[in-house]
Amino acid sequence: MIRNKWVKIGAVGILSTSILAGCGEDEALDNAEPAEVLEAEDEADQLEEETDIDEEQADELEEETDTAEEQADELEEETDEAAEEVLDEIDMGNINMEELETTYLTPLGWTVIEFDNYVEEEYGVVIADFDDFSDLETTVGPVEDIEVTE
Repeated sequence: MIRNKWVKIGAVGILSTSILAGCGEDEALDNAEPAEVLEAEDEADQLEEETDIDEEQADELEEETDTAEEQADELEEETDEAAEEVLDEIDMGNINMEELETTYLTPLGWTVIEFDNYVEEEYGVVIADFDDFSDLETTVGPVEDIEVTE
């Protein structure tokens, strides 16, 4: 959206400059041959046409950007809904999701499901079996001790 504004500002700047340049040449055109006057008018018309095209391109680009932003918003909303559904399916027991996320999930780059599978494979229990987060943390240990295999 910001880029579109700069394109429009640039087009206005070019148009303004050409108008000022055209005004400065008025005195010279008063004494000019008809062919020179026609050439100057053609140049001004061409510049005006180019500016119109730039404005049209800016409008099209703005529409494309708006469409892309809408699609991105829809995708983000769908992703959030899917994530909520996954969390609803997982029994977290007494584990605080925020603590789990900041302590383990984000540093490891894992999902709740991946972490739950790891805990089950390594310790024979699922996340929901722990009394609270400190119990989980005592059993699993610090994130630095977890070996990430790809």
